[in-house]
Amino acid sequence: MILKTGGMGDFDRVIIGDVRSNQWKQYDLSEETIVIDPLWKRLNHQPRVERCCSESFVTKIENGSIHVHYKFRVDGLWPKSYGHSDIVYTIDEQTGQPIMTDVR
Repeated sequence: MILKTGGMGDFDRVIIGDVRSNQWKQYDLSEETIVIDPLWKRLNHQPRVERCCSESFVTKIENGSIHVHYKFRVDGLWPKSYGHSDIVYTIDEQTGQPIMTDVR
């Protein structure tokens, strides 16, 4: 089971678990977890200029996948410029951990 909860205001948290075993883990889908993901790095997306004003929110949970919209800074000038990506996570069957599988 995947449950979406609010995070710290600029990102969402998901709780993933098994109702039968009553074992649950929570995962923050935040800038900090997105930019260190190997797939994100491999795709060489535009780097963040500063750690300001990013947002990552779950837009859909469907068939064991979590869809996230990520808005991030791409320059430090005013007006601020933002990049946008839609990210898909799939739940690893063995660990229950969300794994980034697609970035658009």
